[in-house]
Amino acid sequence: MNLIGEHTDYNDGFVLPMAIDRYTVVSSAINDAGALHVYSAQMNDSLTLALDEPFVKRGTWADYVAGVLAAVQEEAPLHTGLDLRIESDLPMGAGLSSSASLELALAMALFASQGGVPELHRLAAIGRRAEHDFVGIRSGVMDQLVCALGQEGCALFIDCRTLAAQPVAMPAGVCVAILDSGEKHALASSEYNERRAACEKGVKLLRAAGLDIQALRDVTPEMFEQYRSALPSPVRERCRHVVEENRRTLDAVTALTAGDLPHFGQLMYASHESLRSLYEVSTPKLDALVEAASAIDGVYGARMTGGGFGGSVVVLCTSEAAKAVGAIPAAAVYLTVPSSGVRERPGPAAPPGALSVRGR
Repeated sequence: MNLIGEHTDYNDGFVLPMAIDRYTVVSSAINDAGALHVYSAQMNDSLTLALDEPFVKRGTWADYVAGVLAAVQEEAPLHTGLDLRIESDLPMGAGLSSSASLELALAMALFASQGGVPELHRLAAIGRRAEHDFVGIRSGVMDQLVCALGQEGCALFIDCRTLAAQPVAMPAGVCVAILDSGEKHALASSEYNERRAACEKGVKLLRAAGLDIQALRDVTPEMFEQYRSALPSPVRERCRHVVEENRRTLDAVTALTAGDLPHFGQLMYASHESLRSLYEVSTPKLDALVEAASAIDGVYGARMTGGGFGGSVVVLCTSEAAKAVGAIPAAAVYLTVPSSGVRERPGPAAPPGALSVRGR
C-alpha cells in the first residue's frame, strides 16, 4: 500500500509504500506430470500449465501465473511439475497490490522448488517482468519491491531509478486505515498505459526544448515552470503531477522521519488533489472517502492509493480516531500495520517435499 508517491515509479521517481499485514500464501508439492496444477481458493478456479508448451494469454488471473512461470523459466528452468494452491486475504482490484503479492509468492515458490531462492531485488524484477511482458500493464517496480523488501514497523522509501530502499520507521500511536471504494480497477484495460505514454511524450518534448533529462524524475518544479510552455495539454498536467509528486514524496520522508505527522498529512491531501485534477485517475467515490476522512478529528491526511480508476483510500490517523474512520461508509475498511515482505516458511501439514510461501 502506497502512502505517497503515485505514478512516480515508472518515471524513475520516489515512492513511500509499506507492506501490510495481509497475505498471499502459495503452497506447493512436486508432481511427475511435467506441468503446474494450480488451484486458487479465492477464485475457486483451477489451471494447468504444461512446462514445455507455450501458454496463450487468457485475460484472467491465469495470466499472472503464466507470466511468472515464463519469467522464472528464463532464469532457472523447472525440471519437475508442481501442484500449487493459492490462498489470499487480499482484496483484488482494491489498489493493494494483490497482483504483485501473487507474483512474488509464486516466484519464490517456483525457485524454492528448485532448491534456492534468488536475491530479493531479482525476485521483484521477475514479478515486474511478468506484469509487463505477459499481463500487459506497464507499471513501475514499486509494488514488487515493497512486497519483497517490506519491514515490520516501517514504510519503505524507494528510489525507483537506483532501486535503493531505505526503511522509515512509523511513529508509535499512528493508525493506517484503508477504505475500499468497492470500485474494482482493471489497470490493463484502463487508461493506465496512456498516462505512462503521456509522461514519456513529455520527456521527449522537454528534451527538445533544451532540458538534459532522462526521465521526469530529473525535472524540478522550478525547471517545470520554466519549460511548461513546451508541453501541450493534457501532457503538461500529467507531467506536472509527477514532478510535484516527487517533491512531495521527498518532503514526506523528511516529515515522517521527524515525526511531523500534520505536515505529512497535508502532503497526502495535496497528492490526492493532484491525482484528481492533474493526473485524472481519481473517481467521485474516492474523492468522497477522502472528504469524509478529512472531517474527522485525529485524521492527519487521506488520499487515493494505487493506480486509480477505483481502488482504495489510505488514511493516516491517531489510534483514537481509528473507530470513527472505520465507521465511514465504504465497501470495506482495513486497519493495518507495516509488515515484512515475502518469505519462505514450512507448511504445517505439508506432504514431503512441500513448502509454503507467504507474500504481500
